[in-house]
Amino acid sequence: MIAPSDRAPRTRASYADEVRLHLVPALGNIPLSKLNPQHVQAFVNQQRKQGYSRRSIQYRHAILRRALADAERWGLVSRNVARLVTNAKARPDPARVHGLTAEEVRRLLAVARQDRFYALLLVTATVGLRRGEVLGLRWQDLDLGRGTLRVEQTVQRVPRRGLVVTKLPKNSASRRTNELATQVVDVLRDHRRIQMRARLRAGSNWQDNDLVFPSLVGTPVEPRNLNRHLHALCKRAGLPPERFHNLRHTAASIAYAEGLDSKMVQDMLGHASYRTTADIYTHLEPGLRREAAQRIADAVIG
Repeated sequence: MIAPSDRAPRTRASYADEVRLHLVPALGNIPLSKLNPQHVQAFVNQQRKQGYSRRSIQYRHAILRRALADAERWGLVSRNVARLVTNAKARPDPARVHGLTAEEVRRLLAVARQDRFYALLLVTATVGLRRGEVLGLRWQDLDLGRGTLRVEQTVQRVPRRGLVVTKLPKNSASRRTNELATQVVDVLRDHRRIQMRARLRAGSNWQDNDLVFPSLVGTPVEPRNLNRHLHALCKRAGLPPERFHNLRHTAASIAYAEGLDSKMVQDMLGHASYRTTADIYTHLEPGLRREAAQRIADAVIG
């Protein structure tokens, strides 16, 4: 049992679906007091036989482990049997975890220069926000004078609830302040002027949510629509249809290439632990080392 305040609405909805579709059918007929590690291991083995990915199985195992941790804390069970079952943690798929090169980003931004999401793409590619974070960004979260951006809420589509704007918990690593480059600040100032004109055109149809990147009437943008928009821009730029999350990887990859400290990259991305950052970006290291070696040679040789 996870307290409502501890998880975002989309996460709670996901947990509910996993419990209903997988955990209850497999384990729901076993009394809690009689649940043992063999039952949990059998569940994991059966999931593997059914062809589910390692990531999906690990996710369901984690949900069960957290629920039993609560049961143990409340005295309903003497031990958390899910902890006694090992299930290899899913590793990031290198084929999906990649960023665009600096040249590819320039091509994408060039075709998006007059697009209403140009500033959004620039912020994402330079600061590494998640899709929901950039869609939830408010003008009150920006200090353009100081060149800072606070991440305090996110926009997500939650099953059976639609689009939901959620405040990030104060103890969440995702709630952070990022620095903005001067060029990005200038683009955001222009973007604000353009948005003011759009607001005047919309008139009474405008719904003021203080969003930096809203729809044409001020409401939160549907995340899937943003994906489709990005794919269309990629096509115009002669690029494959990139996942929006790859722009986040782009910011991290370029940050590493430019020599930023790993802890700084972790803080920029809002990862709760360095291990998360390392697990995702370790595969980038050989290429970065080659680039570092080339820069040293260029400096020495001239």
